[in-house]
Amino acid sequence: MSDWVGSTGTVDGVLNNVTSKGVQTINAWIRDFPALMYVGMNLQNMFRDGGKMKSGGLTFADQQALKFKNIGSLEADMSVTKNEVTWYEVGAFADSALITEANGAPDVTVKIALADLDIFNVGDVVTVRAKAGGATPNAQAEITAIDTVTGQVTLDTAVVTAIGDSLMFAYNLITHKAEIDRTVSGINQTPVKTYFQKFGGSVEFDTQDLNVVRLLTDANEYVKSKFAVAINLANNTFARAFYLSRNTSGTRSETQGLDALIAAKAVRDGSANVIIDFSGALTAKDKAKMLVETLNKASSAPVYVGGEVPTVFCNLKFIDSLSEILFDMGNFYTLKDKEIEFGLAQYSSPYFKNVQFIVDTTLNKLEANKSIAYVFPKHLVTFKTPENQSVNENGALVKSSMGGYSVLKMPQTSVDFVKYTAQMTMANIFAGQSFKDTYKRLENF
Repeated sequence: MSDWVGSTGTVDGVLNNVTSKGVQTINAWIRDFPALMYVGMNLQNMFRDGGKMKSGGLTFADQQALKFKNIGSLEADMSVTKNEVTWYEVGAFADSALITEANGAPDVTVKIALADLDIFNVGDVVTVRAKAGGATPNAQAEITAIDTVTGQVTLDTAVVTAIGDSLMFAYNLITHKAEIDRTVSGINQTPVKTYFQKFGGSVEFDTQDLNVVRLLTDANEYVKSKFAVAINLANNTFARAFYLSRNTSGTRSETQGLDALIAAKAVRDGSANVIIDFSGALTAKDKAKMLVETLNKASSAPVYVGGEVPTVFCNLKFIDSLSEILFDMGNFYTLKDKEIEFGLAQYSSPYFKNVQFIVDTTLNKLEANKSIAYVFPKHLVTFKTPENQSVNENGALVKSSMGGYSVLKMPQTSVDFVKYTAQMTMANIFAGQSFKDTYKRLENF
């Protein structure tokens, strides 16, 4: 097979370019084309035609809606193995418990789950708060006894309660010159685990592809175009897995998708706090009020500092419905800078500077017949690849983690063609998921 000839070359020459030490450089070559190497949620998967673009167009960095990035001190606590990523999120201490039995008349006892008894001690001052839409009057009392077998808490004042009301810790009383015996046992930490998932495709070059002499640029572009098809298909597969992967282990493991995260949070935090259903909001005003309340609650999650704001990935049906109610939102709430630009709508409200609404064409395909959106802290969403270990030419152990595709030449079974695979192993990282209100799904908007 011919190799480079002046300013001409063959596809075979591109694929088999080696260093003086005989090391194949195709992976280094493909990394010269970041559009091929990049994996993530970019605007190829996520933009809406129309609207105005930035002057001069979008740079490659601008297109990376979600990307590999460092997410601060949490990185140091992550345990990365060949199969999974595990980390621990330390949240605020629990300070309230749901009441599990109703008192038809004022009573000095209330019932809570046994698992919540650790929140309270005898001598604590607590308050009773009504559930959403409830009519229970607020009350304040001191705990005089706790039954660790039945979950019954005895108060010094009779209160009225309903199932779903909250018993909330207010403060504890400390006697002057007495020992403080309120012990704090352990910390409130939640383990989070996600698995690696493999994405990729294969590329074949037949004898005709390999041996035709072309201009050097043509040979490069031809190889690039072949890999681009496989990698773009793999990227589209990842875009679906970003939502749908089920966080399962095994030889065909799946990473944690947004839907799997939402399902886990719904169990932990209550479905009504995580999956927001707008089907009961019948008027534009009701929808506007419910949306602002939801986004204000999301923005109050303890993961936003400085200029960080919640991000909403949504489909076209959601953004179309949002456009219809923008007028009502402007009439009933303090909103500024309303705009839709390149599929991105932004506005300001009293509790957060702005919220990004990004139209995701992948969601349009997954949910073509109903409006849907996901609210999450984009600055805490990233991706991880397994850590690779190798020995360099000097015999030193080198650890690396490649944020892109690896290209491997497959064993050749015929002289008529050669086959390569472009593959990437990656895990979604949704940090902050143990905190209340950080991740939500909005339906039937």
